[in-house]
Amino acid sequence: MQASSRHLFGILFIILTPIACATEETEKSPALLTLSINSGNVITEIAATPSSRRLGLSHRPHLPQSAGMLLAFATPKKICLWMRDVSFPLTAIFIDSTAEIIDIAHMLPHTETRHCARSPAVYALEISPKFEEENNVVIGDKVLGLPAVEYFFHSSE
Repeated sequence: MQASSRHLFGILFIILTPIACATEETEKSPALLTLSINSGNVITEIAATPSSRRLGLSHRPHLPQSAGMLLAFATPKKICLWMRDVSFPLTAIFIDSTAEIIDIAHMLPHTETRHCARSPAVYALEISPKFEEENNVVIGDKVLGLPAVEYFFHSSE
């Protein structure tokens, strides 16, 4: 390799390395979205792929009160959740395409009980039971800050 080629390679390495590292970090970092229910805000991770929804909040030591996970689905369906590998209680809020809460389930850690929405939903929001209680979350409330479900999907599942 000639000196000029090595020099050009060195410059490209210096320029492209931070871009490659940033891309890798972005792929590992979850997308976050701040949602509001009544007077409370919850910072949610987005799970919009089958693998991210399957993993959910499993294998984590705890969930901060103002944090949660939003499981998004391309089309309305009867969403069911369980807690096999989750070590803390959760409240599951099932949400329709108009951002209305259509069902709420209280889930205990390390159980395989299926908690299913009573009617088709496009989102399931997993939050701390304490957040639900302190913000008086009930069926019929609206979840503010939700983009249209199409935002998460380029094509149907």
